[in-house]
Amino acid sequence: MTNGIGKIEVSTSALRPLYGIEDLTSDVRLTRSRMHISLPSGDISTEGDLYLTTNPRLNIEFRSMASINNLSINNLDLFAAYANNQVKCVVENFPDTQWDLLKLDPLWAEANPSHISTIKDVRVQSLKFHIVNFHNFIGSGVQTEENGRRRERITLLSNNWRVIIDSLPETKNAINKIRKTSGYAITHVGKLEKENKQQFKACKGCDVLEILFNFLSFARGAWVPIPIREGYNSKGKSVWSEWIVPAHYSPWKFVYSWFDGRQASENLPLAFNGFFQLSLDSKWKEVLPRTIYWYILSNTMQNIDGSIILAQAILELLAWNYLVISNGDLSINELPRRKRTGYLSAKTTLVAAHAIAHNALLALDSLHTTGSLLRSHVALQCQHNSHPSKILHPIT
Repeated sequence: MTNGIGKIEVSTSALRPLYGIEDLTSDVRLTRSRMHISLPSGDISTEGDLYLTTNPRLNIEFRSMASINNLSINNLDLFAAYANNQVKCVVENFPDTQWDLLKLDPLWAEANPSHISTIKDVRVQSLKFHIVNFHNFIGSGVQTEENGRRRERITLLSNNWRVIIDSLPETKNAINKIRKTSGYAITHVGKLEKENKQQFKACKGCDVLEILFNFLSFARGAWVPIPIREGYNSKGKSVWSEWIVPAHYSPWKFVYSWFDGRQASENLPLAFNGFFQLSLDSKWKEVLPRTIYWYILSNTMQNIDGSIILAQAILELLAWNYLVISNGDLSINELPRRKRTGYLSAKTTLVAAHAIAHNALLALDSLHTTGSLLRSHVALQCQHNSHPSKILHPIT
């Protein structure tokens, strides 16, 4: 296998979106099914479509425009029925999914869940997935359906997992469109498989995609959902589906981050391997998602003061976990004492963060922007070593 820029990958065919998606910014029709609605006044059954919506927000919806006969409930009664837990929605093929009924009248029914999926313990050969609102990039070469060749692939490897991510020919135009509307678009298609080609449980693949979600969000500096997942057996037949809208997702907006799309095929594989290993470490697997959450919240805040305070909290969390929990350089009581006396300066905090980035993520040298910011911050803190907190809290 080769992984360099402009070289052909193991799987030379470019990945294409599922479900016949053509407009990357439009709602995606996932499947057709039937919904059964139980109300105090009786039961209703209606046929409709499941959609992943992209406007005005990311969502999964069941929509039916068929006439619903004998419907006799107004919005006030519907609200009261909800309050008394008297409304139940069940969609065929997804009986265990909880649905919220959004709208119901004689000509329209609409409902949505947080996520829906088929049984998770099925074994698959690969998972294909769609990524929302990630940056365009220059990657390695793949063969397109038009018998052309595009530099649109990144391959990430760790722990016998292979993650393939392809930009699409329409990605650039889709990003230009949502840049103006602050919306959502399917910007990339990916594939998850084992390097040794063995099958795996779909639930294990979902765990890897959760790490990938946090990693891509870390790279982008904003949330990058992976809402559509499809599992295939060794014959290429779809045997499992999951459609999910995570608790955190971001409309497109400009934010600073270390990611450089021109060097993506070099930066991302290095950083992903370290990130993946850290995510599996018992001392880091809970801290890392929390760090990413705070980082993105800080990076997308409008208030610069709040952003700075939150960024400092992130660095202190990393320092605590690295110096006390993970590495054992300081005791639980010693770190707070050194902070109170000013002995533990912001420089020490940033050195710990640098060590994490360098040793665990294995990518700091290639992250030019992050490295420059850290070096500048360390230099600034060194000038005020006796009172490091005054830089962030000048009033005190």
